[in-house]
Amino acid sequence: MLVEKVHPLDNCEVFIQLRQMLQSYERKAKCLRNIIYWSGNERHVMELCAQVLVIMLENDLILQHTHYERKDELVAYPAGPLALNHLRGILAYMVVNTSVGCHIEQANWGPACAHLWNQVSVLPQFLTTAIALRCGMEQPLMEFLACGPRWVTTQYFESLSETVSSVHKHRMDALPVVLGTIRCSIRAIIYHNIPTANEMTVRQVGQLLQRHLLDSDERLKELRPDQRKIYQAHAMEQLLDIVIETLDEGREDVRQKPSYFQVYSQMSVDISASYHPDPQPHLRLLAKVLLDALQRVLQLVTVDTYMYWVELPSSRFLYNYQQLVCLQASKLLKLLDKEPDLGQHSICAQLKNFAQSAQNLEQRIAVLTLGHLLSFLDGEKGQISEEEMHLGLKELFNRPIGFGSDECVVTMSQHLDLLHVEHAKIILAHLGQVVEARKIVRDVKEEMRGDRYMEENESVVTEEEDEYETVVLLVLRPIYLKSSPKEKLELLEMRDKLGVTNAFRFERPADQEMHISFFNHLDYERIFPMDDFLNLCFFKAEDTWVDLGRLATTHTRFAALFWRLVCLCSRHAVHYVSKCTEQFFQDEQLLLKPNAPRFLLSLYGQLLILNGLCRSSGSRMYEVSLGDKSYPYNEEMLKGAQVQYLEACAAGLSKFTESHNYTVLLRILNILLEIAGSEAQLQIVSRQQMRKLKQVQPIDAETGVLAEATRYVAMHALLPEWRQGNWMLISQLMITMDTLRWNLATYNPIRVEVLGLVVRYWKQNMPHLLPLEDDFRQKMIEMAVTLNHSDFWMMDELKPHSLNYPREFIVLVTQASAQEATKLFRQSLETRTDRAIWCELSQLVYQANCEAAFEAFSFLFKRYMLAFRRYHRRGGKQGKKRRRQFERLMAIVNISPQPIRDATMLEARKGYMSTLGKRAIKPRKLSRD
Repeated sequence: MLVEKVHPLDNCEVFIQLRQMLQSYERKAKCLRNIIYWSGNERHVMELCAQVLVIMLENDLILQHTHYERKDELVAYPAGPLALNHLRGILAYMVVNTSVGCHIEQANWGPACAHLWNQVSVLPQFLTTAIALRCGMEQPLMEFLACGPRWVTTQYFESLSETVSSVHKHRMDALPVVLGTIRCSIRAIIYHNIPTANEMTVRQVGQLLQRHLLDSDERLKELRPDQRKIYQAHAMEQLLDIVIETLDEGREDVRQKPSYFQVYSQMSVDISASYHPDPQPHLRLLAKVLLDALQRVLQLVTVDTYMYWVELPSSRFLYNYQQLVCLQASKLLKLLDKEPDLGQHSICAQLKNFAQSAQNLEQRIAVLTLGHLLSFLDGEKGQISEEEMHLGLKELFNRPIGFGSDECVVTMSQHLDLLHVEHAKIILAHLGQVVEARKIVRDVKEEMRGDRYMEENESVVTEEEDEYETVVLLVLRPIYLKSSPKEKLELLEMRDKLGVTNAFRFERPADQEMHISFFNHLDYERIFPMDDFLNLCFFKAEDTWVDLGRLATTHTRFAALFWRLVCLCSRHAVHYVSKCTEQFFQDEQLLLKPNAPRFLLSLYGQLLILNGLCRSSGSRMYEVSLGDKSYPYNEEMLKGAQVQYLEACAAGLSKFTESHNYTVLLRILNILLEIAGSEAQLQIVSRQQMRKLKQVQPIDAETGVLAEATRYVAMHALLPEWRQGNWMLISQLMITMDTLRWNLATYNPIRVEVLGLVVRYWKQNMPHLLPLEDDFRQKMIEMAVTLNHSDFWMMDELKPHSLNYPREFIVLVTQASAQEATKLFRQSLETRTDRAIWCELSQLVYQANCEAAFEAFSFLFKRYMLAFRRYHRRGGKQGKKRRRQFERLMAIVNISPQPIRDATMLEARKGYMSTLGKRAIKPRKLSRD
């Protein structure tokens, strides 16, 4: 098995085999130093080449293939990348032991190859060159000519010119070697810029072309007619490319030293300090020689030959030889336009005819079929450059059919290193079009076939989603993951804007574990892992923002983190903040978290926060943005956000009203009550900032910054009106209020407390509903009729002189909130019907004879005492009047139910003996956060 040789010049077994073979040949056949000329020594050269081939094959350094035309001939090639360093070392071994025009001891070989000297008899240069060309070392030989020391490579340019026609007798085989040698001369001038050596190399190149290039009709006759056209195509294409290499200073593949440069440069003493800095003058001289040769070849190209090239495929898959020559002619003319002297060459006029027919790379790729384009990108048609790969991928991404083809997606996924955020945007744009098209088709078919279509179409939609699953997971996802946080945010915003987020699956099963781990290890005291967070947003955006919101309900620090991230990702996060509201108002455990009320209240002002609402530095006051800042909004957007929030509140009220979860209802109702206060504070802050703005902006209020601020202030002023007219919330409050109404058998203190909050909210906002349209009020009336306790809604004012007054009073008071009960008892005191009411109420409680009824009696008596004290507050300290009040009160106590009479007496005394004008019985404090 072949092992890579790290240091090519190190002694190895192959060197020993070569030395032994050469020494044996000298003993048995002919002394190597006596093989001076090719003529007369052909048999010896062929024998030596054959024996070297055997050593190479035995060591697996080369492979042999049949000639592309002459099937009876074998051509040697390196056996892969691992063999190249071995072959480089073998060539260096032979070069060091080859005649260099002086005694080997006087040669300027470097210390790195001193151990290779005198290992065999001195070889003639043409023999070393012939062995390299015939034994699979043509590539190392070209590398040596380009990178080796100039004092010896200039000799090998001469040697190769003399040898190539003997090794490759067929002109088609010799052409790549000749032109490859010229390419090496360009690199030799650039890598080892020695003016005297450069001048010699330019002359050698001219002689090489004069000797070996078929640049006349007489020489072309050496080939068959069809071979002449092929030869001319190859010669034109390669000469054009070589001139372009010579003149194009931006070609890094030519200017930059290759990785193997050190192997050859260390063969001689280092003289790089004496190199001339600018190689361009000699490169221009070389280009002049090459242009002359190109013109000689070009003059022989007939119309018939030019048309023949159309059917002749080139080494570049995208071009036939006619297209390739035209393209290179166009490139060369652009370079010659920059050269004052070379631009005057007579060949320029001749090349213009070719350049006019040139098609650039992008045009050639555009005409490929999808199958050929995939073959091109997959490298099935040969190795392609990075530029070609970029343009090929651009064309593939411009063909929408590719995103739904697994074959195309696999090709895309193989070149992820060349794909970036722009490619991801193209995919998202296409997916957005797919979503829009599905919506149109669904709407049309639904209109034609009715709702039944939705059920029938579910399987079809699933298939469509699967069609794009591969491009999402194999291409879009990897591009997103390697993008910067800024680019990721752009992609998330684009995905949300196009409605793609929920239409396709972006996560894999393993992502759930990553999601859980992220939130389990999230700490607000550490640096926030923004990149990981954005990745989770890509996989499952809604779950990520909702789970971050869940953390925000546990601590104010997490809430601050939540809003900081929302503001950073405003155009993405705005789509999911409302999801937090929808879910949190129906989550019992979450509503009871320590920071839940404060956080849920902040969600009400989400658009204001996104647009720059913040707390003033060094103050507890807030500043609201009265203008288009980070996230501008209009009246429709503000009202829409409020509607979503209030509908979420209504849904939460509905759920927990049905389950009689009074603790959670307290939380929700307290938040609703806080909203009114927040809106009032917003009005105050907006007006204050408006006044300040007018002071610093003394301009017409209808234009500019002031007009914009006025518009925002007007929008904020509409919030209470919109909230008070939200039918879903109003209707749910009516249902909740009705459900919370109680009787003697169902009394519960916290139930009454919750009822009190509903009534309080209702009374604060009901006056604003009265001037509403008749249709809206009619809806409220129709709703009230359907309620179980419609008495509070439909009953006329109580008539104290009616015989049914006490019973009607008790019906109301035994389902009233604390505030309502106090008001009713105040009315009974004013009409002096309180004793009759308590008499009948005591009988009802006594008949009920249950703990709930007794508690209800105590609750109502406390409300009565509060009304009693307020009613008699202006009575002063007149003894007779107070005595009558006390006697009246004791009469009521005496008719209270026996089981709680003592407690009622204690409550009455406690309340009565308190100083008049002060509250003796404090209403039970409402639960707050």
